[in-house]
Amino acid sequence: MAGAGLAGRRIDAVVFDMDGVLLDSEPLHHETVNALLAEEGAALDLDSYLGYVGTTLEDTWSDLVQRFGLKRPFAYYRDRYDAEILQQYANHSVLLPGAVWLLSELQARGKRLAVASSSRTAWVEACLAGLRLRECFEAVVTGDMVQRGKPEPEIYLKAAAALGVAPERCLAIEDAPKGVQSAHRAGMAVVAVDTPYTERLAIPEADARIHTLAQFDLHWLEAAALTPVPSPNPGRGAIPRCGDERASG
Repeated sequence: MAGAGLAGRRIDAVVFDMDGVLLDSEPLHHETVNALLAEEGAALDLDSYLGYVGTTLEDTWSDLVQRFGLKRPFAYYRDRYDAEILQQYANHSVLLPGAVWLLSELQARGKRLAVASSSRTAWVEACLAGLRLRECFEAVVTGDMVQRGKPEPEIYLKAAAALGVAPERCLAIEDAPKGVQSAHRAGMAVVAVDTPYTERLAIPEADARIHTLAQFDLHWLEAAALTPVPSPNPGRGAIPRCGDERASG
């Protein structure tokens, strides 16, 4: 899909969502949700789960408690889920294809980098530290740092402010419709990355849509028209100033 989101503007910063963009964590979240629901004989099918992709832990479990009439208090599910996901992020995070290449190319071009994730601060920090990528990003803004989560623009506006870059000079990379809407409402250009969880969903606010980060067209950083053209040589290798052998693209 092509769009005019970058026409006439210079891109000085790139803001990444984390789940579904840098790493394939949505299956982990879905499985953990269902493991807790199964204790009370409930389950959330894939189509229903998609409605929660990109939302905060609090919003997700507040709704699930009401939706299924769960017997225990909200805090029980929040704390159980929090502990399980934190352990999974710390020990089992693996980068998606193209992530190393794209981070390397952006750093080489002097682009400012940030993360804007609906996940909790502890999860994001554990994941980035486990992958040795924390130093790649000047700013990390998470779901527990904002009053109103995605699709509201607050998280992306805070990320831009933390970088000291105007939102219109930022490009966001997202996977979920609510995340794309959030970045779009903040005034950023947005590239959507498909995942098995989101590839069937309509994302009209995206300025371009790609299947992997390896398809990111570096000409988009030069205000070229957005067209999903595969990169000629995504390659592999260490990210300058960050990353190690675990951060493979």
